[in-house]
Amino acid sequence: MSRPEPSPGTRKDSTAALTRLTSKTKIQKARAFSKNVPSSQQKRNKPEIVRKLLKAGELVLSLNQSYSWEVLCHLGSGGFGDVYKVKRTNNDKEFAMKTEFNVGSRTVRRLKVEKNLLQELMTRESRRHFVEFVEYGTNVEYKWFVMTLIGPSLDSVRRIFTRNYTCSTVYKTSIQLVEALQDLHNVGYLHRDIKPANVCIGLPPNDIVIFLLDFGIARKYLNKKGIQRPARSRVRFFGTARFCSRACHNNIDQSPKDDLEGWLYTVMDLFCVLTGLPWKMSKHPEILAKKNELFADQNLPAAVPSHFKRIMRYMNALKYTDCVDYHYVINELKTEATEQKISLTDKFDWEGKSEELKRKKTPPDENKEKSVGDEPQSGQCSETEEEVKVVDKKKDKKKDEQSGELVENVKLQKKKSPTRKTGEKGKESRSSDRPKEAPKRRWSKLTTKKSVEPMASSASPSTPTKK
Repeated sequence: MSRPEPSPGTRKDSTAALTRLTSKTKIQKARAFSKNVPSSQQKRNKPEIVRKLLKAGELVLSLNQSYSWEVLCHLGSGGFGDVYKVKRTNNDKEFAMKTEFNVGSRTVRRLKVEKNLLQELMTRESRRHFVEFVEYGTNVEYKWFVMTLIGPSLDSVRRIFTRNYTCSTVYKTSIQLVEALQDLHNVGYLHRDIKPANVCIGLPPNDIVIFLLDFGIARKYLNKKGIQRPARSRVRFFGTARFCSRACHNNIDQSPKDDLEGWLYTVMDLFCVLTGLPWKMSKHPEILAKKNELFADQNLPAAVPSHFKRIMRYMNALKYTDCVDYHYVINELKTEATEQKISLTDKFDWEGKSEELKRKKTPPDENKEKSVGDEPQSGQCSETEEEVKVVDKKKDKKKDEQSGELVENVKLQKKKSPTRKTGEKGKESRSSDRPKEAPKRRWSKLTTKKSVEPMASSASPSTPTKK
């Protein structure tokens, strides 16, 4: 007798029940795995996302598909994208292209924010300190936009010249950087990553203009009506630990005053090119403590002029909703330059030296620090990963101590054992009765237990000795 076929409704219900059961099993397995495996190990087992770089000569089709962009060379990479020098196939004019591959979480993909910001700046008259937006496009693998090409960053220039900037150059740069922040904040955006690596010089004849770029972690702090958004109760860390504000360290929502604080650390770093900031080699908690101490005691480095204390006092009194008085800061800089007889009409240190900058390669920065976003892959380790690193270091120390004891024991056996004779180069000759197939052994500082055992057995009384 044949079984009656289930009705369509019953079939759907059984399929849904099976789906729920399967998903429930997956959740149970995931929970069991998370209980047995520590969170730090789970993060280590998580595969790293590797960005693919475009090769020289590769073509990127334009938005209207009438021409292509040819990749000339790779200029650099940041925490959120890669930058290339490109040119149009129908002419030889060079531009810069920034790409962002469609991998990782949405918090890491920030190219759309940067594109919208540059497009909004193009509608304003005060856009002197920003690159011009040219074109935007996307394909299956990545998104991209093209902008005008500018010169190297202040961080690269100082590593090429390997000397301190003149006071005139630092004062002129700091004034132009305040103007750039004013224009950016008037549009309604915060930069949140002010540092020498994100401040660039122009190409001749615009090498007297300072450009602010890399808006990978910028945020719109004004709504459509031009009113400041209310502060969030708690935010994640966004920025570079060495140059970010104290509010950023404390996970407090940022405002224009925090960009100005990043400007202060940048200017201090330009004055102290060779020595760097006082917390240059410090870690996260130490950096915050030293920044708090700087504002409390106002003990500036010797290379930084003392009049910056007045600017620091003004900055320290600002609150989240306060508007920054940019004209006050600029006037303070100009007044102090006049009192110290520093000419603001002198040439920049790099002015007229574009060929020298092209010829010399930028040396690598050993203390380079990437911008930090939501995920650890963007350049910042999470707290659990830092704990794991500390544990690993302790394990390494224990291993070193054990290996040290083994080495001492080996040395004692070497003195007592009459079966070996050390040559001039530290090699040991075996006795004539030992089989020839046996491999020759070398003494090493890190000797395992397996290598100690045969040495102890070879020192038996039955082994003949050489007189």
